Amino acid sequence: MTDCRCSRGGRGIVLFFVSIFAFVPGCKLMALGRDVGQLEEAGEVQGVVRSSGNNHGIFVALLAKTGDHLFREEEHGLYLSVANRKGKFSFPVVPAGEYEAFAFLNEDVNLRYQDGDPFGFDVGPIVVSPDGAVTEVELALSKAKAGHQLPATIASRLPELNQRLATLNLGKVIDLSEDTYSRDNGVRGLWEPLEFVRDGLFGIHFLEPYSPDKIPVLYVHGISAAPQDHSSFIDALDRDVFQPWVVFYPSGLPLGGLSFYIHLGLEVLQTQHEFEEIYIVAHSMGGLVSRAVINRNTIDPSWSLGLFVSVSSPWQGHGAAKLGKDLSPVTAPSWVDMTPGSEFLKTLFQTPLPEETDYFLLFGYSGSSMLTSGNDDGTVSLSSVLADEAQQEAKRIHAFDEDHMSILKSQKAIARLQSILAEAASK
Repeated sequence: MTDCRCSRGGRGIVLFFVSIFAFVPGCKLMALGRDVGQLEEAGEVQGVVRSSGNNHGIFVALLAKTGDHLFREEEHGLYLSVANRKGKFSFPVVPAGEYEAFAFLNEDVNLRYQDGDPFGFDVGPIVVSPDGAVTEVELALSKAKAGHQLPATIASRLPELNQRLATLNLGKVIDLSEDTYSRDNGVRGLWEPLEFVRDGLFGIHFLEPYSPDKIPVLYVHGISAAPQDHSSFIDALDRDVFQPWVVFYPSGLPLGGLSFYIHLGLEVLQTQHEFEEIYIVAHSMGGLVSRAVINRNTIDPSWSLGLFVSVSSPWQGHGAAKLGKDLSPVTAPSWVDMTPGSEFLKTLFQTPLPEETDYFLLFGYSGSSMLTSGNDDGTVSLSSVLADEAQQEAKRIHAFDEDHMSILKSQKAIARLQSILAEAASK
């Protein structure tokens, strides 16, 4: 992990992009360059787990480098992924080399391998090539029986496997005031996205034990931001009716890939807790990530979305992202996706919101930025926030005399959001 700090005076998207040229120490650019280099040089493993029996549970897939201690985390020789309901999984950043794969169906949905769980494996070697090449893997599951036993290399490491599974950040109850969930780590998520993931920061967290009698509200932060940004919204939440969840993600990574894993995490939590409905409140770039998550769930539903609220989200991207992409010596993948006209942005509104979803668009109009044309909130242009497609889908649009960040602490915005939540819950 790179040991350097940069100014936190800029709190919005514009200042983060401007900081590329003015405020960020070289070590931050070096750290981003290192992670982007690893992304570009690595291969990808995609696969599917097939099971002929009862598929109720959670599919778990693992990839281990051949010849290494099977679960040597410090060398990143093990890659772990849950699979979606159809058994599809992906390991997007895998160094070139030879690997073996293992998968099982966690029938008790407790994210632990247990005797009797159906399993499958491929000792390969599975050859992963560099430079973005995709390797396909298929694993067929069956119960342990004569002729189908775990290889000794895997069986001897099951305790370590379960220990690793226990570290997954899905549904852990956290204290939001801890430094872990602060903007300092949010900044790391932009400049050191792979280290952010390796340090176990990526996840969906609960702020209280799960209750089947309360509606989950998922709060999604923006670029270089953190769950603590939503503290004022969460403090005002009616905890007798709602339970707050927060996602913490590395905002430097591709937005489509982030949406895949957030959707996957919600699938796992739905399988574990069987919640039927969820609400999503998203700020800034978090609205774009959330909309991509929603699109995935609309195509292959696992939960119902009763309410979606975006706060100051740049639906048409941001010109400063193009500036960073064109002029910076190293480009974060999320900047590419945030560039106006990007392939990611073109897809956002191709899938309509579900009929049961009420969408509310909140934004501020106070501020002035040199890097936007026309009116803005000090960070994002209002023409991007008020994209025609977003306005057409919105049930209501609410404007506030706030800038891009102050809207998250505005008493009027907080009160309006709580009113929207209460209205949705009363339906």
